[in-house]
Amino acid sequence: MNREKTIVAEIEKVLLVVWDPLNIQDESAAMDEYATFALRLAGLRSKLRAPSDIRDVLRRFEQDDLSFTPREDRTAIAAERIFALLSPTTSRSSV
Repeated sequence: MNREKTIVAEIEKVLLVVWDPLNIQDESAAMDEYATFALRLAGLRSKLRAPSDIRDVLRRFEQDDLSFTPREDRTAIAAERIFALLSPTTSRSSV
């Protein structure tokens, strides 16, 4: 698996295990939504300069795409972990 695919898979795992506003951890059929979000985050990598940037993107996902009220605690933790994954100095991080 190349580095980009590995990063996207790790982001997807963080979205599912940490963030998970849809509460779908055990519903594999619904995980496509998070795969799409993971790809979008990876595509924004050059614009995401701090965990707060990722937190803003996750908030927009929750509000605009999912029509949910953002859960700040999970969003902040997920943003920190995703930022670590996207950081050029981090080769790979676990959830």
